[in-house]
Amino acid sequence: MVKVLIKKLDPTVKLPEYKTKGASGVDLTAFIKEAINLKPKQSALIPTGLFVAFSEDFEIQIRPR
Repeated sequence: MVKVLIKKLDPTVKLPEYKTKGASGVDLTAFIKEAINLKPKQSALIPTGLFVAFSEDFEIQIRPR
C-alpha cells in the first residue's frame, strides 16, 4: 500500500472517496463557492481544496467523466 498525505485547505473540503463498488479510483469534489460555466472547447482550473504528497515513484491522474 502507498502512503498518500492529504491536507485540507478548509475544514469543509470533502476528501476523495470511492463512490461505487469496484471503482478503480476515488472521486474528487470541486471546492467552489459559485457555479463555473464553460463554453464549448473552453477549459478551466477547478480547485479541490486539497494538497497531496506522495512518493516520487507514483503519480496522480485526474480524469473527466
